[in-house]
Amino acid sequence: MVGVQVLAVDYDLVIIGNTYAARVAAQQAAGRARVALVMPPTPLDTGSHFYPHALCQASLHGANRSPHYPWQYAATAINHLTSGIALPMLAAKGVDIVEETGSFQRLPKLAFNTARRSLRSRKYLLAMGSQPSTDYPIAGLAATGYLTAASLSQVSKRLDVPRRWAIIGDEAIGVEMAQALRCLGYEITLIVAADRILPREDPDAVAAIQFQLEASGVKLITNAIVSEAGNQDGSKYVIVNRRIIHIEEIFVAVQEQPWVDSFDLVAARVDYDTLGVRVDTKMETSNPSVYACGSVCGTTPGGYYGEHLAEYEAQLAVNNALSRRTRSANLDQIPWTIFSYPQIARVGITESMARERFQQRMMVLRSYYYDNAKALLTESDQGFMKLMVRPNGYLVGATVVGEDAAELVQILALAVWQKVRIDVLADFPGITITHSRLLVEAARQWQQPSLWVRSIDPTLQLWSDIRRTIRNWTLNAKSQKNIPHRSTKVTAELAPNQDLLAMSMDLRAKSPEGQPLETKSSDSKSGKGR
Repeated sequence: MVGVQVLAVDYDLVIIGNTYAARVAAQQAAGRARVALVMPPTPLDTGSHFYPHALCQASLHGANRSPHYPWQYAATAINHLTSGIALPMLAAKGVDIVEETGSFQRLPKLAFNTARRSLRSRKYLLAMGSQPSTDYPIAGLAATGYLTAASLSQVSKRLDVPRRWAIIGDEAIGVEMAQALRCLGYEITLIVAADRILPREDPDAVAAIQFQLEASGVKLITNAIVSEAGNQDGSKYVIVNRRIIHIEEIFVAVQEQPWVDSFDLVAARVDYDTLGVRVDTKMETSNPSVYACGSVCGTTPGGYYGEHLAEYEAQLAVNNALSRRTRSANLDQIPWTIFSYPQIARVGITESMARERFQQRMMVLRSYYYDNAKALLTESDQGFMKLMVRPNGYLVGATVVGEDAAELVQILALAVWQKVRIDVLADFPGITITHSRLLVEAARQWQQPSLWVRSIDPTLQLWSDIRRTIRNWTLNAKSQKNIPHRSTKVTAELAPNQDLLAMSMDLRAKSPEGQPLETKSSDSKSGKGR
């Protein structure tokens, strides 16, 4: 009887999750290995943070449209955004699609079991994503009903679109939604527990955004305590600081929780907690055969999460799982953008973080939109750029507030990524009528030594003063040792007395052969006067 060859594993990589990171990982691995994508029955999380931008864009298409139009436009745009990683496209590339949920088993060998299959693989990739928390300390919120970023698509299916909103939370999506809904003419109340919005961001940047929010008509309540939510007379209400606010819909903008339950990660020997799955810089978990990427790993050092980071981590995880040439992630150099008006974008650390870490051993270079040619021509002169620079000339962080901030910060992120010194940026011939000129103008402040010494450290200023004093002493000592020309010495000695100076000039004119007169000097080389 001819023996049948039995493969030790079914796949080279099994990806678990119905998220953007999971589908990007499947797309990257397709063609390189045998890949299976296990998709639990959850809605795809792609594009939820794209809603505010799409709604603002829809508001520019005219006011004589249906109330449902902005929401339908946003849903259509997001569907188009995800078309490149649609299931038919992945299946055509050879990815096995398994639309079931499941869990890990440890014995006899590590495998991921679904209701109908047991999937064995060389490597596994966790990309389950995150879910909105259901444990909010607000009485009656669950019974009243509310929306999150993941459930915004439900609005387009309603008969009546709500026009009075209460947005609760200090996440960036809350500020973006507040401005987007205000662009549609809705009544918005933004409720945050802190003393300001966006507590992770630069205070100067937050002040600019908060001014625009209130100027546009958004009601902002800070230091808020939301104690209760409920339904009354066909509408909703929330009690904030013992005051009732009547609204039609509630949007909760708080941090989502990594989805780590229901998969028996303990059987896979994967360490995790409420903050997410623990991974190293190579996206590897405590089990060398299991990797993880996306929001299931928790938030990043920047405090947010986005599709660009999910794609970056997915590419790293796939490469390290399938290749011997591994690469490490550097999440400190990932750019971030809040699509508010004006936009906030940053890379690295903020000014307050830099001063806390380096004390005075750093410098902040600034440029402003009101000095930029394009900003003046387009009447978008509100904003600024900050560059945090170490004494060695390397950027450690940058913050941009204003139009095209998301575009500018990517140039700065590349400079941080490639360790480009600030003097190189200062010498770059930037085009005049562009916003990128802000970078050149800020970088050129590095070439002002006095500004650098005054700004970086009082100790360096003192050292500079000491060096200047020593240099002056040295020059004075040398001037006393050097013997000047004797005619110069005569002139210098007689200069305080104008009459004697005139006499010396007359004597010099009467000297034979036009030679200046010499005086007795004990310092002359011969030791004798004339």
